[in-house]
This record gives sequence, C-alpha cells and structure tokens, in this order.
Amino acid sequence: MDIAGSAGVPEDAMTQSRQFMERALRESLTRAGIPDDELLAWADRGDGALVTVPATRVGALLDAAHHVNGLTVAHNRLHRPVRVRLSVELGPVTAGDSLSRTRVDASRLLDADAFKALFTRCAAEATDDRATTALIIPDRVLNLVFEGHHTTHVHRGDFAPLPITVKEYSGNAWVRIPGFDATTLTNLRSPQPQEHGRVINTINGNVTNAVQAHTINGGITFGGRW
Repeated sequence: MDIAGSAGVPEDAMTQSRQFMERALRESLTRAGIPDDELLAWADRGDGALVTVPATRVGALLDAAHHVNGLTVAHNRLHRPVRVRLSVELGPVTAGDSLSRTRVDASRLLDADAFKALFTRCAAEATDDRATTALIIPDRVLNLVFEGHHTTHVHRGDFAPLPITVKEYSGNAWVRIPGFDATTLTNLRSPQPQEHGRVINTINGNVTNAVQAHTINGGITFGGRW
C-alpha cells in the first residue's frame, strides 16, 4: 500500500497522512478478520507499508482494501485528502527477506505506469468520493480468491483487466477502483481516440470541377457528366 502523489505532498502533511494510513490499515485488517498475531511482517515503504500475512488470508486482504477505502473517504471529508494504491500478491516469502520475489512483485504492481495512469484518469473523472483508493491484483490472486467464497465485501465483477509491464514483471492484472464499474474502468484504461474535426458541406444544385465528400443533392460535373 502507498499514498498516490506522495512526492508532491509537504513533509508535515505527509507525516500526518502516513500516520493516518497506518491506523487505517491496521483497523482495516482487524475489520477483515486478520488479527495482529497473523501479521507475519510489516515493512515501512516510506509512503506506505508492505504487510505479509498467511496465504490463507488472501481473501481477507481484499476485504481489508474495502475497509481502507471507507476509512479514507471519511478521513478526506475532514482532512487533507489522500488517495491510496493497494496491491495484493501471493507467493512464498522468506522471513526477514525484504527482497523476496513475492514482495518485489507486490511493489511492482503498485508502481506499474498503466495502473497509476488509470487511477489518475479515474480521479480526474470523479467529482465526489470516487477514486479514493485503487486495488491491483494479478491473475493468480483473482483466480484463487474467487474460485470459492473467500470475500464478503469485494466481488469478482468489481475488477477490470489491465495488462501491465514494469521492469521484468509482465502479465495481466486486475484493478478495482470503488465508484467505477468494470466496464468503465476498461474504457478508461487507455486514452480514448480524439475525433478529428470534419468539414460538412451540403450542395443543392449542380457543381463543376469540385470534389464533395459529404452530402450532395444534385449532379456533379468533373471532367464529364456523372
């Protein structure tokens, strides 16, 4: 988990935001049914945190993201707004090894340009509490969690596919941004082509030595009668 746009936040405001996010994450994990004694590791990312829990709790982590969103929305109504990116990855982790592949991949999901760009576009579209948080997960997490009934608040249909490539990590990910359904996220994930201006001419009558590309009511003479 990290705070979006943290590089542009003043130091004093960033300190307050970090304190809030730590409280929000701990409370969200508890609400999702993950007690403190199941937190195998908690690493400070500077602008966020990297938390390790047993693999059996991966569904609860997705529900924790739901609670983070609610707490952040409430916080933003009273304080300097923050937007939060979250990722969930699944794989082996060695105790004390901050550079394990699973932890690195979790961080790279957060750092994927396509994910950041989609979150930014959603925030630009939102005029209310939408696009407060964004969650990204890989195929394996989506498939494992939603093969059974492992979540309470987060649903399979909330997620839209998002191909990502960051450093040597490449694959299909899935994104959930509360306030935006999967279809809208899919439409927003790439800039929409701009429609170029066009000239519309309507001719009523005969035209000689001219080219007309839209509506013609009458005959055209151009090197002969058509």
